[in-house]
Amino acid sequence: RSEDIGLTVLAEKHRKILFRGVNLYGGAGAHYYWKSTANRVENGDEVNNVFGLSAIGGLEVSLGRLNFSFDWKPELHLSGDQVHPFEWTGASVSMRYIIAKRERKKIKDWGVWDAFGKKKN
Repeated sequence: RSEDIGLTVLAEKHRKILFRGVNLYGGAGAHYYWKSTANRVENGDEVNNVFGLSAIGGLEVSLGRLNFSFDWKPELHLSGDQVHPFEWTGASVSMRYIIAKRERKKIKDWGVWDAFGKKKN
């Protein structure tokens, strides 16, 4: 399976928990795996390219410009893999570098006072 090439497109929604820099996230999308010609025959059965739906959920922590995350990505194969149509084992750990960091909002920018008609400038 390591010789196969895959493409997964996911839309994710991140939610802050506890404090800034700690997020839970979840989402869904689609995947497509191109099987190499060496892996086209498995146990006498021909294996085709795989297309299906993916989900993702995880936890991420940002410390300065470093982001650490753990996620789980189950997959439902709609075509191409009749032997394992559902895979639960798609977990990963990653470390990323944050290139463009968002500015932290100041209290006066939160918009809380707008509801009371006391907008501060």
